[in-house]
Amino acid sequence: MFLFESEILSNVRVADDLYLLTFRAPEIALRAQPGQFVHVRCNKGEHPFLRRPFSIYLVERETGMVKVLYKTVGIGTALLAEKRKGEQLDVLGPLGKGFNSKAVQKSALLIGEGAGLASLMFLAEDLRKRGVEVSAILGGQRETVHIGKRYFKALGVKVETVEGDTKKEEYQREMAELFREALGKGVDRAFGCGSNHLLALTAHVARMLKIPYEVSIYQNMACGVGACLCCVRKIREEGKLTYKLVCKDGPVFNAEEVVWEV
Repeated sequence: MFLFESEILSNVRVADDLYLLTFRAPEIALRAQPGQFVHVRCNKGEHPFLRRPFSIYLVERETGMVKVLYKTVGIGTALLAEKRKGEQLDVLGPLGKGFNSKAVQKSALLIGEGAGLASLMFLAEDLRKRGVEVSAILGGQRETVHIGKRYFKALGVKVETVEGDTKKEEYQREMAELFREALGKGVDRAFGCGSNHLLALTAHVARMLKIPYEVSIYQNMACGVGACLCCVRKIREEGKLTYKLVCKDGPVFNAEEVVWEV
């Protein structure tokens, strides 16, 4: 991992509360893998004190550019949204364990919603570059879904969408049913990123159909490197319950090993 001051190249609002941040970080761009994240200091002052974790959306290894898609949900991301081109950004990364994309030979299914689409974009690009056939199910608010659909289609990904309130039962059922239908057609592996409720539903489907399924889990974290022990998650490993750190052991886990408490 690297800690340094990066130059902001752009910070553009792409939807109501979604921003696409691009900064120059050659060391991160060269080493980052799909599913990993960066830890960003959103303000040079003491408030907020803690960094914020963001999934790596895309990288350009040749130019050293890193892109992050983030949602404004509090004071940290609100301050980040105010930053402009040319300003410096305090960044730590790349961090965490990413997706095992190399386990896919022929086909993969991606499912995500809202800002969770961020980590899947990098994964889709990596898979398509290796000639893997990729399908995606994207959910969330209309504007967010359309942004994701446009980028995924540009990569040659087959896309299905569900627009609506991600907290409603009807929306969750439709996402899970599309996931079940897609897995039923046969894929090597599935990957997901979204709410705990969506991931729990889809994990059950994947387990029933015996399809390997990796999920990127969101959890509040402070240090991002496993020192503070605040981002623990209950995991079932070899039949025994244990706890693992989302920042260090994840954020990507085998869905079947996660104890879903929703």
